[in-house]
Amino acid sequence: MVFRIKGIALCALVFLVGRLNAHSGSVLPCLAPVIALGTLAAHSASEYVVVSKAKPLRPENDRYVRNILRAMGVVEVERVVVGHLDQKGDTSAYASTPLFVAGPRYVVIGDEAWFDSCDDAHKRFVIGHEAVHLARRHEVKMGALTIGAGLAALLGDSLLRSGLSCVPGAQDHLLGASRAGFVGSVVFSTLLAMRFSRYIEREADTVAARELDAAAGGVADMQEFKQEIDEKVANLSWWQRALHFCLAPFRSHPSCNERIAYLQKVAVEQRGQR
Repeated sequence: MVFRIKGIALCALVFLVGRLNAHSGSVLPCLAPVIALGTLAAHSASEYVVVSKAKPLRPENDRYVRNILRAMGVVEVERVVVGHLDQKGDTSAYASTPLFVAGPRYVVIGDEAWFDSCDDAHKRFVIGHEAVHLARRHEVKMGALTIGAGLAALLGDSLLRSGLSCVPGAQDHLLGASRAGFVGSVVFSTLLAMRFSRYIEREADTVAARELDAAAGGVADMQEFKQEIDEKVANLSWWQRALHFCLAPFRSHPSCNERIAYLQKVAVEQRGQR
């Protein structure tokens, strides 16, 4: 179903761009049909995951994962396995540390030893966070927003060119203005998409923390992750650190400090309710 929605939307994008740019002198928007068809082809080729050395989890761990998924509203999972992920494909939820990949009917965990290496609240938070993505169909919402933002960028470019074509003396600057407008529209649509991405990550954090009483585990998880990020940033050169800072609005996740702050707030609320 997700593939059909994305495929229909991309085909509609190809048709609309072709119509809007049939008599246009601008080259950039005309590349959109090629990009859209390429994206559609790549998507259709990656609508699966490839897992090697897959084996079932121990029964107690399998029940643990399924109970958390059901608590978050995910009931259709058929297989929960441990194995090596060779190709991620089109997944609904993905965590790299620990490896936890989930789709509509499967869950892949990279290392079962993880269940024995961390506390219960930590495990509930990590699994619950990805379960919220699954239950609330965040990948569908993000896909729809991304396609809509891209279409808006193309429409904005076409409207800009149409408006400038009616202005006397603007013909000589039409292509340059079109390129500038197109780039501006793409940047704006990307910022919008990344802001929504940060929103759904915040939603997954807070819902998992509240529903599973796992805020303390979330704080511990984010503090560990922050330490890893800080160590990597410390090894960057000054210009790489400057670039890292400037690209903050384009990040798909809230900063570690922000996530720790709102998870600590949830943890305080939970301690007050006990």
